[in-house]
Amino acid sequence: EASKDSFKEFSETLTKTLEKIKKTLSGKKHKQTRDAIIEAIEQINAKKEGPFSANQYFYLLKIGLDLKNTKLTDSILQSIQVLIVHGWLDGEYDDNCRGSEDQEAQPRKLTDSIVDAINSCLQEKDETVQMQIIKVLLSIVTSFYVRIHDRALVNVFKGIYRICISSKNPVNQTT
Repeated sequence: EASKDSFKEFSETLTKTLEKIKKTLSGKKHKQTRDAIIEAIEQINAKKEGPFSANQYFYLLKIGLDLKNTKLTDSILQSIQVLIVHGWLDGEYDDNCRGSEDQEAQPRKLTDSIVDAINSCLQEKDETVQMQIIKVLLSIVTSFYVRIHDRALVNVFKGIYRICISSKNPVNQTT
């Protein structure tokens, strides 16, 4: 029974967010991404038993964050936090967010891309999104499931610091 409840929460969290991203993408330009989202949702719904992992679908969430739509960004960040808290997005996966032209000599883990994608939202002036960024970054650092170190850890602190010094909201400044 607990496994069914876990699957339901995992599935709902991820598929609702992917559906929102798909709905935001329109026109022929985004057909390939919409098709990838449809395929991902089918894969998620076909898997009824654990372990559940959202790592391989993170690149689709990143595409949604790259759209710079405030309402969508807030929703995606909330989903990322839920996925991290439950251990469904742990970053222990090869980075699937970089193209071949971005390949470095040293391979990266998905954790690096997760932190980079969240920090790419720092230009957002919406106070709710800023608070979501803080929540997700703190969840990454305090999660038992995410192993974060080196550059990614430094970038988490940089992101939180940038919000503290640039936010006009006193709650965001002190969190």
